[in-house]
Amino acid sequence: MAKGLVTNEPTASGEESVLWQDEDLSRHRLDASMVQVERLLGTGMYGEVFLATYQQQRVVVKRLKDRNSSRQQIQQFVNEIKMMANFRFPKIVRFIGVVWTKESDVAVVTEYMAGGDLRAYLDSTKRRARDGWTMEKYRIALDIAEALVYLHSLDPPMIHRDLKSCNVLLDGEMNAVLSDFGTTREVDDSSTMTAEVGTALWMAPEFFGGRRYDQSADIYSLGVILSELDTHERPFRTDDLESLDPVHVIGSVISGSVQLCFLPSCPENIRALSIRCTALDPADRPTTLEIAYEQRRLLRVEVQISRSLSRLSQGSSGPRGSVYLSH
Repeated sequence: MAKGLVTNEPTASGEESVLWQDEDLSRHRLDASMVQVERLLGTGMYGEVFLATYQQQRVVVKRLKDRNSSRQQIQQFVNEIKMMANFRFPKIVRFIGVVWTKESDVAVVTEYMAGGDLRAYLDSTKRRARDGWTMEKYRIALDIAEALVYLHSLDPPMIHRDLKSCNVLLDGEMNAVLSDFGTTREVDDSSTMTAEVGTALWMAPEFFGGRRYDQSADIYSLGVILSELDTHERPFRTDDLESLDPVHVIGSVISGSVQLCFLPSCPENIRALSIRCTALDPADRPTTLEIAYEQRRLLRVEVQISRSLSRLSQGSSGPRGSVYLSH
């Protein structure tokens, strides 16, 4: 049975006041009683995600898992919500609003993507890997690239910093959007961004050891996802790799003892693009604009091939003995 996300009980000791004073946040506040939770979809390290309804449409609600979260954790989550509220792009998960009755139960409401996340989809369709690169895969790759073009083209530019297949969401028609902006930050030329964030198997080498990094770190992660789209397997296809210390993971990549895997059927253009994206030297990686351009080109070629095959199929299905000639 659906239930309200938060109660309308009195707030304690002015907990709400900080959020009320935030004009940006208050502008996007929804009536909490209108958000009806259906069920839990999943939990992460810090948050939990629910399927809900709002104004007769299915939505997703994300809130902090620990209701006794520190003020710093709450502020970080609020910053993420305010960032999402400013995004306006079809390849970024759509922000709907924010609800709260007190500071500790603040939650963000976003669109519901019926196809789930890309990693779960690839896990459930491993047999389809042998089908090669379908138009569906080319479109997903292009959607991710265009989402990064948008983030990297903002003023100031933004780095996602945790791009991975489970942060790519799919709708019922297999259109992809980028989600989870908890680690996303502005690129500031006046400061050095060196924090180790993200998930080891998708993290660029420069994340480790206090090295400076920029938008090209997202490019590395996209290159890893391209290999996942090809094989439907987790990156590097080593069962025990994800359980290792992150430094050991990246050390294995740098030493060459483990490399991205591709199927024999993988198009050479995709393999080459993935390898370029995951170059150890960030300067050797393509830009998001270059990647999006190449993905659009590959998709156009795939569309042309599909149309040609369709015409041939229609022609071969004509009456026996008939001849199709163009005059």
